[in-house]
Amino acid sequence: MEGFTAYIFKEDCDKLTKEAIRTRGGGGGSLFGQWTSTGNPVVHFVTTGPQDEGTARSLYNSYRLCHIGEWRTVTHSAGNDARARKDLLSKYRKQGRAATPSRFVVLDVYSTGIEPFLFTKQATQMTEERGKPDVLEGQNPFNLAARNTQYTVINNAPAGHQSAATSQVRGSQLRPSRSHSQEAETRSYQWYSTEGENKALQFVYKEFENISRTRHVEMSRDTQSHDMSMSFTDQYSGRKWEVKFPSNFPRGGAILVETSISTITGRESIVKHRQPDQNEPGRQDNLQKAVERMIRFIKQRH
Repeated sequence: MEGFTAYIFKEDCDKLTKEAIRTRGGGGGSLFGQWTSTGNPVVHFVTTGPQDEGTARSLYNSYRLCHIGEWRTVTHSAGNDARARKDLLSKYRKQGRAATPSRFVVLDVYSTGIEPFLFTKQATQMTEERGKPDVLEGQNPFNLAARNTQYTVINNAPAGHQSAATSQVRGSQLRPSRSHSQEAETRSYQWYSTEGENKALQFVYKEFENISRTRHVEMSRDTQSHDMSMSFTDQYSGRKWEVKFPSNFPRGGAILVETSISTITGRESIVKHRQPDQNEPGRQDNLQKAVERMIRFIKQRH
């Protein structure tokens, strides 16, 4: 019986199936992501080969992405090897400390697709459950950020705020990593927390990437409230923008933080622009309309 759903982006699914073809079994790596409020795994970042502890720590510090599981390439002739899957539990790392997870997902990857299995701690033993994959179309925004970003947290970030700093950040600016015992879960009241809502996050990210001068958008998230922010420099005026999303976006309007530098005095100016709330409940295109309104506003500031 398939009792849970594992969410993974198509580009990551394709990457893994290509590895299955290349390695013909024997390949593998780690899965980083979060758990939905209903306990389903969402894969946001995939690594190949042995787990890099530095990558694990940086992904957690920057995005609260935890090591939620492992993947392995399997040939159809190998059959259903439950013992081999359970052995992957030994690879679990909880912010640098070995421990027994309460939940752990394993993806059996074939050349034709993936098959997910969920291990759940029940009393003194781990039980295994077969699930189904839900492949999300489009680009994974975490992969897009990783191509241009070094996963670090900088000292001048507001308290309780996590961000991805640019690769130009000096080593002296790095904040010491902190270890947390809780699993990485998105608060259920957040606008992007619903199962499958990675599509909404991906849409917003892509729209801002299209108007960014460098084609790069920085994502960050408050460690306490889990409110999401995105930052970029627009291609029209060269101004820096930070979009702060409320938990009930798009019903609640986002805040646009505009940073500009005077060509006369050289002084930096920061202005906050509160976007209007959406007053049309139930409309499916509310999110798209809210993003389009923000983009029009940014263009008009040119």
